[in-house]
Amino acid sequence: MTRVMMSSCFITLAILFVWRVQEVAEACTCSSPPDPHQALCRSDVVIRAKVTERLEVDHGASKDVKYNIIVIKKFKGPSRDIDAIYTPLFSSLCGVTLITGEQYLIAGWLKPDGTVNVITCNLVQPWEDLSAKLLKMVEDYKHYCS
Repeated sequence: MTRVMMSSCFITLAILFVWRVQEVAEACTCSSPPDPHQALCRSDVVIRAKVTERLEVDHGASKDVKYNIIVIKKFKGPSRDIDAIYTPLFSSLCGVTLITGEQYLIAGWLKPDGTVNVITCNLVQPWEDLSAKLLKMVEDYKHYCS
């Protein structure tokens, strides 16, 4: 190989490496659990739900997990039925891991297409782990968020 070809290959590899590092750098920035008060008040959707199924969904450039759910109680959200929530596939992108068959308090947001989404920055807790104070706040969120 000539010196020019080696130089050209090196530059190409360097550019590809920097491009890939930039993609990986787009990682989760939630370092601590959300404040429950802020999470409830800022969320578009607050529900008690049971997870019935976990599916991986490929959007081409990204992959999500779709959790099919049964809403037990809707505290806040759209009038239409909610039957699924979405989260990034990888925890490095703030994806949330839920267990099929378990019930959760889920506070998430609505995307323009109407899907409900959650990440680790949102309030997502097993229902059985809720404190009495948080349970009261959820059930009377309008009072706490006014």
